[in-house]
Amino acid sequence: MSELIGRDKIQTMIPHSGDMCLLHEIRDWDLESLLAIADTPCAGNPLLCDGALPAESCIEYGAQAAALHAVLSGADLTADKPAFLAAVKNLEIFSSAQVENISILRVEVRIDAKSPMGASYHFRCSVDDALWVSGSLSLLRMQK
Repeated sequence: MSELIGRDKIQTMIPHSGDMCLLHEIRDWDLESLLAIADTPCAGNPLLCDGALPAESCIEYGAQAAALHAVLSGADLTADKPAFLAAVKNLEIFSSAQVENISILRVEVRIDAKSPMGASYHFRCSVDDALWVSGSLSLLRMQK
């Protein structure tokens, strides 16, 4: 189901917009996984710290990619109420340094499990083809 999806469309699929919509395009996806790209973080990026992107910010990039995958794969967790990031586990930071000169941040998610109440994903963030951060996260659908 390879279809390039740009930032304008992404902003209609998740509740994040403006500077808080961190992903610029979806390069590839299928029922099990999604590959998204974030261009160089600009001055308006709310996750920048002293002009650099901290490794821990990859959790939010992964969560946005997981939410997009849920929408595209038909497991839309936000159909009537928004879902939220409920847990992060097994976080591995391969370089704790903040990254100032990111040309492209590659964000990959793979679904581990899903139910009507939520989904869990493994995520990986790479900078210039080097693995930077990986972990698992859970999205939980809000109760009515």
